[in-house]
Amino acid sequence: MVCNTNAQLGREFIPAQRYTLCLETSSVCNLKCRFCAYTKKQSPKVRMSDALFHTCVEQAVDMGYSRFQMTPLTGDVFMDPKLLERLEYLDSHPQVESYEFFTNFTIPDAEKIERLFGLKKLRQLVVSIYGHDQESFVAIAQSEPKVYHRLLANLDSLYDR
Repeated sequence: MVCNTNAQLGREFIPAQRYTLCLETSSVCNLKCRFCAYTKKQSPKVRMSDALFHTCVEQAVDMGYSRFQMTPLTGDVFMDPKLLERLEYLDSHPQVESYEFFTNFTIPDAEKIERLFGLKKLRQLVVSIYGHDQESFVAIAQSEPKVYHRLLANLDSLYDR
C-alpha cells in the first residue's frame, strides 16, 4: 500500500528539480489573463539588468546548477527585451547544459522566432494557448483580436520553420 501523507493532508508537494534553477528575468506581461494574479500583483513590474543576470548564472553554475527554467511566475519571458541575448549567453556557457521556458507566444516577431532555431541548448519551449478561437482567447486573456492573430502568425512561423 502506498501512503501519500501530503495528499491525505490536502497539500501539494512539487519536488525541486535537481540542478535546475528558475531564473525570472522579467515580471512584465502583455496579457491580463482572468486566471492569473498579474493584474493584482503589488510587487514591481521589472526587468533584470545584464549584470545581475550574469552574476546569477555564474553563481548558479558555481553551486552546481546546469539547467535553467526561464519562465516568469507572472509575466511573459518575451517581455524581456534582452531575452535572446540572454539565451545566447546561456547557449555559449560551457557549464550550462540546457534551458527552457513557457510563453504565451504573442510577443516575438518572425526574426526572433528564427533566432530560436540557432540555440543549441534550448531544451523545451512550451506555448500556452488560452481559448480555442478568437472570441475565447480575447475573453480569457482580456486582450485584443490583433494579439490573437499575432499568436496565430507566430505559430505559423514556428510550424513553417
